[in-house]
Amino acid sequence: MRPEELAGRSGKQPDGSAKTREVKECVTWTADSRDEDGLLVRDNGSTRFSAAIESSAWNTAHPNWIPPFAQRVERELTRRGFFQAKRQVVIADGARWIWAIAEMIIPLAIQIVDLFHAKEHLSRLAGIIFGVGTDLAANWAADRHA
Repeated sequence: MRPEELAGRSGKQPDGSAKTREVKECVTWTADSRDEDGLLVRDNGSTRFSAAIESSAWNTAHPNWIPPFAQRVERELTRRGFFQAKRQVVIADGARWIWAIAEMIIPLAIQIVDLFHAKEHLSRLAGIIFGVGTDLAANWAADRHA
């Protein structure tokens, strides 16, 4: 980020300043066909990306207020006809704030942790159970990753 775009913003630097800003992204696609193994296949040309630097924070003083990111996601899902889909799925990294938005906008959606983060969580769990950096932890995690 340019310094002028960060002026006055609080951040994680020792002096409280910011060096970056977080971009929130919503990716949508359709999957109407299956491969030879029965797995859904993303439809060609159906992927849409929508990203912005905006807040996802809830304002608890105003319970009916919806964060800008949640508003953008809902607009995109409406535009794409998501709410008419027979099966609605949200795939995300498992952060609580994402599931909170999903539950508010799409309460009936199936929630799935993406593969990268699922493997990351399994590896962390292996370290807790068997000891960080041990062969037993690595083997246990690798078996579950597969």
